[in-house]
Amino acid sequence: MSATDASTFDFTQASERRERNRKAVRIWLGLVVFILFCLVLVGGATRLTGSGLSITEWKPIHGVIPPIGAAEWQEEFDLYKRIPQYEQLNSDMTVEGFKSIFWWEWSHRLLARSIGMVFALPLIFFWATGRIERRLRWPLVGLLALGGFQGFIGWWMVSSGLEKLTSVSQYRLATHLTIACLIFSASVWIMRGLAKQPTDAPPTAWSKYAAGAIACMAIFQIYLGALVAGLHAGLTYNTWPLMDGSLVPGDLFVQNPWWINLFETRRRCSSSTAAAPMSCGPAPSCIC
Repeated sequence: MSATDASTFDFTQASERRERNRKAVRIWLGLVVFILFCLVLVGGATRLTGSGLSITEWKPIHGVIPPIGAAEWQEEFDLYKRIPQYEQLNSDMTVEGFKSIFWWEWSHRLLARSIGMVFALPLIFFWATGRIERRLRWPLVGLLALGGFQGFIGWWMVSSGLEKLTSVSQYRLATHLTIACLIFSASVWIMRGLAKQPTDAPPTAWSKYAAGAIACMAIFQIYLGALVAGLHAGLTYNTWPLMDGSLVPGDLFVQNPWWINLFETRRRCSSSTAAAPMSCGPAPSCIC
């Protein structure tokens, strides 16, 4: 075999090995994206069922094990009885009723913990065996760190409803949901970047900028939707596309200073979400 043939053979083997490694990493990230999607669904169900404040303590390790036996269930229920949501909204709840909301929140937290392991352990393996390209190593580590930070944000959100409020702060809810969308989007972006890319040129020179703008508007729309959910502003108007017979309803700026209405007033958040670009789809106000 000549030197040229040997070089070609080595290059072919290296290319095949790189494609195998990329496929393995892509499959792993696909699993991560699927679990993230399930986590968002369970989080939405937790919000819809009013279960988010059922676990009043943050126990990253010990919290994996649910209450076992009547005594432990009663202890957990007694902790829930101390918060305003129980005192003002659910004072007639029984232990059995508490269990129904507890399991939703517990499942949400367990799935969040699980995805941390599903991401971290394969990342360590792929890194140690040289299967991850150098250019992707630190972005993936950053994504893992963002996931860990999201766990803190989740508890920060829950803690806002344990002392004075009967639900969580809409600001913290919006932060939690927006970070979740960024993690999901980044995972999909990296996964798709490992697949074979089309060689066709974009339709216009501005196509990529338009795509980026649409993505940013979608994230912003999701942020507004979380504010709508946190304020229950989706229940303010029951007609569409007009609100109280107007495209722009009156009495939007009822609080002073004026800018606080952008975040604190139900009417303003509801109309802002409804007026968002149609290309971004309807606001997720149904998670109120």
